[in-house]
Amino acid sequence: MLEKAPVTLWRRWMSKMNEKEKLKKPPLYRFAAFILMLFPYIFLYAGIQVIASFAVEIMEDLTIKEASLSFLSSLGTLSMAVTSAAAGGLGNRYGGKRTVILGLVIMAVSGALYLGNAGSIFGLYIIRSIQGAGTGVVCACLMALVSAWFPKKERGTAQGALGSFYGASISLVTIYALSCRKRGLAWNGAIGQMLLCGGIFLAVLIAFFYKDIEKTYGVSVIDEVIATDVGKSDTSDLMVHKGNTFDKPCNWKESLTFPGFWLIGLLLFFNGACTYGIGFIIPLFFTYCGFNSDSAASIMSVGTLSSIFFALFGGFISDHFFRSRRCEVGLISFGGAMTLFFIIVRIGGLLSAAGLTICYFLAYGMMYLSVGPLWCLPAEMVSSEFASRSMGAALLFSGIGGFVMTNLFGIIIQISGAGTGMYSLVGCMMIVFISFFLIRKVYRI
Repeated sequence: MLEKAPVTLWRRWMSKMNEKEKLKKPPLYRFAAFILMLFPYIFLYAGIQVIASFAVEIMEDLTIKEASLSFLSSLGTLSMAVTSAAAGGLGNRYGGKRTVILGLVIMAVSGALYLGNAGSIFGLYIIRSIQGAGTGVVCACLMALVSAWFPKKERGTAQGALGSFYGASISLVTIYALSCRKRGLAWNGAIGQMLLCGGIFLAVLIAFFYKDIEKTYGVSVIDEVIATDVGKSDTSDLMVHKGNTFDKPCNWKESLTFPGFWLIGLLLFFNGACTYGIGFIIPLFFTYCGFNSDSAASIMSVGTLSSIFFALFGGFISDHFFRSRRCEVGLISFGGAMTLFFIIVRIGGLLSAAGLTICYFLAYGMMYLSVGPLWCLPAEMVSSEFASRSMGAALLFSGIGGFVMTNLFGIIIQISGAGTGMYSLVGCMMIVFISFFLIRKVYRI
C-alpha cells in the first residue's frame, strides 16, 4: 500500500490538471457540424432513391422489367456497402473532412456520366456503381462524425435527427422527379444534373465551413474532452454481458470474435433490406393497388415525411426516457411497423388515396422511430477509437442486405406480384424485431 501511495497521489494530481483543460459542456459547434453533415446525408439518399423515382420512364425507355430495374437500383447499394467498409479507415487516416469531400466529388463525376448515357443498361450499371462508391465514402464518415461531435447522452437524439431526414430525402427526390416530368426533362438529364450540381456545391460547402474534431480538440469523440466525475465517464470501454463486465472490441480481431458484432450485423442486414427495399417495393405496390404514377408519388412524398417526427421522437426517448438504452425503442419501432405494413398489404387496395396516405404515414414513421438508437449501436458496442471502422462495417452489412434483398424482392414481384413482395418486406421487419430482442436480452444496451 505504501509503495502505491505516491503513484495514487500522482494520478490524482494529473487528473486535476487534465480536468482544468476540459470543457464544462459540449461545444456549440456540434450543431454547425450536424447541419453541415445533414445536407450531404439528404443528398446521398436522394441519389440512392432516384432510380426508383424514375422507374417507369427507365423501364419504358430501356425495355427492361422489374428484376433488371431492381438490379440497377441495388448496384448503388452494393458499391456503397463495399466502399463504406474502407471509408472508416480513410477517415481515420486522412480526416473526415477530406474523406467526405472525396466522396462528393465521386458522386459529381457519376452525375456527369449520367448526362452522357441514355440508352445503355450496361453503361448505367457502371455509372450507378461509381455513384454508389461515392455514396459509401460519404456515408460512413458522415455518420461517424455526427457521433463524434455529440456526447453519448445526446447521441441518440442527434442520430435520430439525422435519420429523420431520410424520409425528407425520399420526398424531395419524388417532388423533383414530378417537376422534371412536367418540364419534359429526360430521366438521365434529371439524375445527372442533380448529382453533378449537388456534389460540387456540397464539396465546396464542406471545404470552407467544416472542421475535424481531431484537429480542433485532439480527440476522437467529444466525450473525451468534456469534464466528468471520476467513474462516470461516457467513454468507458467496458460493457456488461449477462452481469459480467468486459472490454469492448478495439480492433478487427476482437470484433470478429465478438458475438455482439454478428448480432448487430444480422440486425443491420435486414434493416438495410427494409430501408432500401421499401423505396423499391412501395411504388410498385401502389401501382398494383390501382393508383397511377402521379398518385403513387403523392402518397409517398407525404407519407415519408413522417420519418422527421418519428425519428426525432425515437432518439429523444432513447436518450432521456430509456437513459441511452437503444433496444427498447427498436422493439417498439419494428413491432409497430410490421403490424401496420401487414395491415396495408391486406386492405391497401380498398383504401382511397387519402386513407392509404394516412396508413403509410404511420407505418413508415414507426419504422423510423428507431433509426437514431439503431445507428448508435455500431459505435457504442466498440471502443471509441474503433467506432469509425465499426460504422463502416455496419454500413457494409446494411448495404449488402439492401442489395441482396432488393434483388430478391424484384424477382419475387416479377413472379408473384407486388403483394407478395410486401409480405416479404414484413418478414424482414420481423427479423429486425427479433434481433433487437436478442441484443437487449444479452447485452442490456
